[in-house]
Amino acid sequence: MQQESEAYFRSLFEQAAIGMAQVDFKGQWLLVNPAFCRLVDYPQAELMQRSYFDLVHPEDLAMNQVYQKSLLAGTIPNCTIEERYLGKNQNTVWVLTTTAIVRDLHDEPQYLIKTFQDISDRKLSENALKRQLNRALLLQRITDAIRSQLDSRQIFETTVTQVGQAFGVSRCILFSYIKKPTRRLPVVAEYAEPKYMPVTGMIVPIKKAMPWMQVMDREQAVAVANVYANPLFQDLEPLFQEIELKSLLMIRTSYQDKPNGLLVLHQCDRFRQWSSHDIR
Repeated sequence: MQQESEAYFRSLFEQAAIGMAQVDFKGQWLLVNPAFCRLVDYPQAELMQRSYFDLVHPEDLAMNQVYQKSLLAGTIPNCTIEERYLGKNQNTVWVLTTTAIVRDLHDEPQYLIKTFQDISDRKLSENALKRQLNRALLLQRITDAIRSQLDSRQIFETTVTQVGQAFGVSRCILFSYIKKPTRRLPVVAEYAEPKYMPVTGMIVPIKKAMPWMQVMDREQAVAVANVYANPLFQDLEPLFQEIELKSLLMIRTSYQDKPNGLLVLHQCDRFRQWSSHDIR
């Protein structure tokens, strides 16, 4: 009878549509089903050589271990948490993980049994909604600032500050576009995090400013993840090194369908892969 029960459990375990695993308290896999292997894109044999904790996203590891301690202490019978796992290619997978502790007849803890449900699509939808709400709030804050201020410079300063903080960038710079007598882009407002030097007042020769001028001739934003890998900015590398620039995002501003300025976001603390949501 016991053998039949074990065979039945093993069959359910192997054929389950959601990920399932047995894990010891040090993070070593005891059993892993095919659904979980597909979830994290690991062959089963390779996955068994890794620790469970190797797959938990570093930012979620502390929370995971707190719950495990509570399970071992018997303060909670089980737990369900949303956390991230790292796939074989270091891609992030959002997972709803339910964990329970298995005990023997003497109530001694034996191992953890876990189920894993992929919630990545749901998280993407939630994050998209959050971005829409954040942008709506950003536009509302800027609109409120414009309504409460008559000084155009204060309006510009408020705008770059709100945009810079909303996008989490190191600098946000607003340029005015002047066509005559010669094309130029003077800075009209700048937001910069305290640890980064402001660029207002810096003079860039018009020949070296051509990448910015080219943006004025197009409607689409220009996103550059690594300014040192783009030939367009080769002549500007010394300046970029001086201001610690790594990535930038540029988009022109318009009034009555005519370009009148340029908004530039600087990322200085890391090379940033700008998302489609950032660019839109």
